[in-house]
Amino acid sequence: MKGTITRIQRFSTTNGPGLRTTVFLKGCPLRCRWCHNPETQKRKRELLFYEAQCVKCGICVRTCPNGAHRLEVRRADADTGPAGETERIHFLDREKCVLCGACAEHCPVEALEMTGMEIEADDVALRLLRDRAFYKNSGGGVTLSGGEPLFQLDFTREILKRCKEEGLHTCLDTSGYGIPEEEIRRLVRDGIVDLFLYDLKETNEERHLAATGVPLASVLRNL
Repeated sequence: MKGTITRIQRFSTTNGPGLRTTVFLKGCPLRCRWCHNPETQKRKRELLFYEAQCVKCGICVRTCPNGAHRLEVRRADADTGPAGETERIHFLDREKCVLCGACAEHCPVEALEMTGMEIEADDVALRLLRDRAFYKNSGGGVTLSGGEPLFQLDFTREILKRCKEEGLHTCLDTSGYGIPEEEIRRLVRDGIVDLFLYDLKETNEERHLAATGVPLASVLRNL
């Protein structure tokens, strides 16, 4: 079974007890104003462009096979700079981008970054098992986070199931939104989650909606 992740972070100490390996899954139904992992919000792979880091070297223009990048030279006017000076502007045409990642691979200043990797649940489990000794010695284990791991419910269940079969401690970091109550009960009943980190964003309905873009009621029911 395949899913989409952004990264696997080893030796984490902030996502549950002990030393842990955290899998960050891609996709989230919330749009929190303070989101610290905005690259995980969309489910599909993405090309991120950090404009402030771009030095307009033109390597991406030469590397892209579809002409999605271009540089234009513009003359400054009274509002943008001293008269007569010119500046290079980097344009990214996302309609032409096929997410091949060639530009990000060759960007010398990491102004371009591919985020999102399709991977089999079995492959994720194998990577998690590499750190078994660290989990055992520190009282740690595996944490699934995101994004929202329950946004890819079947994929998440499969990883958790494999981890429990191997005797690993499992933790699920979730906002509790976007999943039926019976599925939460099933996760508990099946015994594949040892610890829930329940990220309750706000306890007031109006403030929750304003801050996250989604209603609070189902979050509280699932909690």
